[in-house]
Amino acid sequence: MLDQSSPLHHPSLQPEGKNTFAFKRLKRALTNCELAPGEAISEGDIAERFGLGRAAVRNALARLEMEGFIFAIPRNGWQVAPITGASIGDVIGARQLVEPQ
Repeated sequence: MLDQSSPLHHPSLQPEGKNTFAFKRLKRALTNCELAPGEAISEGDIAERFGLGRAAVRNALARLEMEGFIFAIPRNGWQVAPITGASIGDVIGARQLVEPQ
C-alpha cells in the first residue's frame, strides 16, 4: 500500500485509472488518424485493437462523444467524426492566435 505521508509521495506519481488511460489513448488515436475520419467502430473492436477493457472503452467513447470526436450510431456502434471545413478553419484560426505573424 502506498504511504500517503511519505515525503516521496507526489500526486503526479499516482497510477492513472483505466478510464483515464483509455480516454487519452483513444483521443491520441483520433488526433493521429489511427482511427480515420468517418470510420465506423465498435466497443469490442476498439477494446481488442488497443488492448483495453470494454468498460473503459465505453466510458472513453462517451467522453469523446461529448468532445465531438465521435458520435453514436444507435444499435450500430460509433463513428469517427469527419473532418469538415469548419474544423479546419478552427485550427487555422487557433494557429494564427498563437503563432507570431
